[in-house]
Amino acid sequence: MTRYCDHVGYETDLMLIALDGRVLRRDGYWVGRRPRHPDHIWGNLLVLDQPPDPADPGAAARWIARSGEELGPAARHVALGWAGDGADTRVTAAFTARGFDAIDVVALSTSAPRPHPRAATGVTVRPLRSNGDWRACLALTRQMHDDDRPDPGFDQWLARQIRQHRVLTDQGHGAFFGAFVGPRLIGSLGIYVRRGDGLARYQLVVTDRRYRRRGVASRLVVEAGQHALAHLGARELVIVAERQRHAAQVYRDVGFDRAALQGGVMRQMPRRAWMRTR
Repeated sequence: MTRYCDHVGYETDLMLIALDGRVLRRDGYWVGRRPRHPDHIWGNLLVLDQPPDPADPGAAARWIARSGEELGPAARHVALGWAGDGADTRVTAAFTARGFDAIDVVALSTSAPRPHPRAATGVTVRPLRSNGDWRACLALTRQMHDDDRPDPGFDQWLARQIRQHRVLTDQGHGAFFGAFVGPRLIGSLGIYVRRGDGLARYQLVVTDRRYRRRGVASRLVVEAGQHALAHLGARELVIVAERQRHAAQVYRDVGFDRAALQGGVMRQMPRRAWMRTR
């Protein structure tokens, strides 16, 4: 088992990349690559030991060039991450001036998730099993991006991502759960566990837009986490959310504490909102 960095959010990003890609140590940073999925932004990135120095006028240009050298032309994006406050514009200004988006997220963790007081009722949470379950998962995740996927490549990209989640769960790295009302899938997420230290990371939390803010996501997060702790060897559960979004509060309400602020920047060529999916 290899530990990569002290930041639990980026540690689990690199942990996930290592399941089907490569993680390499360089002087001052880590490189994560998923060669079979070069268009997955958070699967192909550089994690810096320290934030870029805002007093260094050449830092942004050097890191952009370094990303191109490390990830190659197949990765039509630049993604850089570091521990720290993503809202600190002193660090990100040189990048946003070049068309980058600043990343301001928080990594939350717990070893004892608790039910939400307003968790959904009349819902069954269980692992995805059949081909039909996985087709429903693909359709549900596609729905999440209905407003930001004009690019015709989206469907193929998403199908590859869901197919790879199924491969990883079939290999025993974790499980993918669905929330069902009768036979209908209304929410889903994945959770993956590292053998050795039991560090676990949630992925791709999705709720049918007709069931949002009705306690579906909290049911999924809690029951998937309890399953991982009881049956998959998990010891610490980690989830990442944009700091100012409603989801971060939902996770706190079920027992997740703030573990670490997570900063960074990203730029796509061309810009595609759907490729930002973690």
